[in-house]
Amino acid sequence: MINDLYTDNSCPTGYTGRKGGCMINPNFRKRLLDERCVETRKYRYIIAQECEHVVIERLPVELIGTTKAIDSWEIVEVLY
Repeated sequence: MINDLYTDNSCPTGYTGRKGGCMINPNFRKRLLDERCVETRKYRYIIAQECEHVVIERLPVELIGTTKAIDSWEIVEVLY
């Protein structure tokens, strides 16, 4: 598990990239790009394609395997 997910220690637990603020730690981003799917204690992160953009999305671990997981993915960062 990765403890230093965000580069700024002041990031709240419920951080979303759309609200601005912290950036994902570059080491975590590189690991995610290499593995395509990384699971932490609270979230599963994936690389996904949204229209013409490649994004990092996350889903709370407790929703994995439920029907709510279908539409509960949250965009954390747009890569390009």
